[in-house]
Amino acid sequence: MRPSRLALIVAFVLNVAACAYYWPTAPAVLWSHFTGSGVPDGRMPKEGFFLMWIALTALPTVIGLGYGLLLPRLSLRSINMPNKELWLAPERREETFRDLADMIAWLTAPVSLFLLATNIEIVAANARTPVRLGPATTINVVVLLAVIFAVVIRYLLHWSSPPER
Repeated sequence: MRPSRLALIVAFVLNVAACAYYWPTAPAVLWSHFTGSGVPDGRMPKEGFFLMWIALTALPTVIGLGYGLLLPRLSLRSINMPNKELWLAPERREETFRDLADMIAWLTAPVSLFLLATNIEIVAANARTPVRLGPATTINVVVLLAVIFAVVIRYLLHWSSPPER
């Protein structure tokens, strides 16, 4: 299994494990929506919160794993990348599709980990008095954006130069 897909599966499994871990101690109704300053302003039943957590985590997992299956079926015109004609030439297409699928998996795994960290922070906030999100949420966003930026730049730099012979 490719490391990018393994990372995505591990991220999903960690989310499921966290749900199982936090379920027994979570209150029947959780504050689940917060203002930009961390003040709670929306609630949700426990069942809905954890179902939403798993559903939102499943989405990037399905996208990350399914993209590799969908990619060969797409029209080449719908793919936008530097030096497209070069990288999607018949002799390089299979490897490029693998690279594209890896890129999407490397982009969706951090999203899944971001959801993990954010939902753990929401559960932790519900255990505090008063209920309030801490600064970890902002740090999570900054880390997610930095990782996405790094992954995109890495692949753009790769595809912007001619392939090694």
